[in-house]
Amino acid sequence: MLSNDITNCLSHGLDYGLVPRKVDNMNIISDIENVFHWVTDISQHHKNLVSELNKKDTVIGSDVRVLNSKELTLTSSLRSITDSFPHQVYRFGQLQNRINTEQKKYRHLLKNLKQNKSIIVTHPDKGRGFVLLNKAEYLSKMYTILNDSTKFTFRS
Repeated sequence: MLSNDITNCLSHGLDYGLVPRKVDNMNIISDIENVFHWVTDISQHHKNLVSELNKKDTVIGSDVRVLNSKELTLTSSLRSITDSFPHQVYRFGQLQNRINTEQKKYRHLLKNLKQNKSIIVTHPDKGRGFVLLNKAEYLSKMYTILNDSTKFTFRS
C-alpha cells in the first residue's frame, strides 16, 4: 500500500520535471554550438574544406571563413549565452531547491521508491500513465506465461 505522499507525488505523472541538482555544462555548450552550426553554413564550409583537402592536399579558396555581420552578431550573442548559462542554471537551481520544499520531499520519495526492490515501475500498454507492480507476483506470472508450451516453444 502506498502512502498518500507517494500517491500525491506520483499523481504528477512520469513527465513531471524536478529541477536537476547537477547540470552537464559540456552538453549545454555543445547544444548551443550545434544551434550555431545549424543556423550558419559553417558545417557546409567545413565539408567543402575537407573535400578540397582530400582532393588537392592543399587549401586554396576555402581556408578562411569570413563571417558576415549577422553571423558575427549571432556568434557574439551565443558566446555570451554560453558563458553566462551555467551560472544562471546554478542560481536558478539553488533558488528553486531553497524555496520549493515540495520538490525536496518529492525527490526523497522518488529515491525511496526507486530503492524499493520489491516493486516494478513500468508503462501501461496504452496511455501515458505508469503501473506499479509487486515484483515477485509480476515475475511469477511472466514465468508462467513464458513456460506455457501451448504458446511458446524453446528453439535451439
